[in-house]
Amino acid sequence: IHGGPGMDSSYFLPYLLPLSKNNRLIIYDQRGCGNSISNNNLSISQYVEDLEILRKKLKLKKVTFLAHSFGCIIAAKYLIKYTSNIDKVIFVSGYLRRHPDQYKYYKIPIKLQKKINEIQASNIDLTTKKNMIKALRFSLYFHKLKFKEFAFLQKFIKNIKFNDSIFNEISSSQEYLTFDVRNELKKISNIPALILVGKHDIVTPPFLSMELSNHIKNSKLQVLNKSGHFPFIEQNIKFINLINNFLINS
Repeated sequence: IHGGPGMDSSYFLPYLLPLSKNNRLIIYDQRGCGNSISNNNLSISQYVEDLEILRKKLKLKKVTFLAHSFGCIIAAKYLIKYTSNIDKVIFVSGYLRRHPDQYKYYKIPIKLQKKINEIQASNIDLTTKKNMIKALRFSLYFHKLKFKEFAFLQKFIKNIKFNDSIFNEISSSQEYLTFDVRNELKKISNIPALILVGKHDIVTPPFLSMELSNHIKNSKLQVLNKSGHFPFIEQNIKFINLINNFLINS
């Protein structure tokens, strides 16, 4: 379940493909994102129901969710409403509420802001300018220097289809702004949960995953020490091994 709101699932590939060796791996685009069509009633609740429709359409009984970032909101709400349909759940860079301190570490360094300002003031065409700035901003989401290189960042965002209208619609909704499932998750004790987070994640910092883990009784928290917001990219082998061990042993 990809992040966003408004992104598509393309950034999962090829990094999650090793999981398909021993599992049926299903990756989809949320309604209005990527290759999925939209309608006029977009909401987090609709995204939850879309997952249930997809489960039935594929004739699946119990499923294991792997959710990232914003996708963790959808996964958590589905888990609460359709608990009996879940076998296991994996939260990556997740959170269980709109924490007031979520973005306290999200600060653009002066040097990076200077580069962004130079691009904005240049005569480059608007599309190229927008993509260059987006690539530079994504450097904050990574920890290792090789993933902060402009060449990698340009390649990373090249295939991502980002829907700005979906982002604006969902992120400004009351359902998103008031998201808080602390009490509901405490009641769930029979679903194994693995919670993964990068130590250097400034978008969904580790304290959010710790809070998430504290509210799920049957959960295990693992901090990946050399990652930012995308641990499945920066520490791919360790990430895949942690999930495979969880799927086998839980």
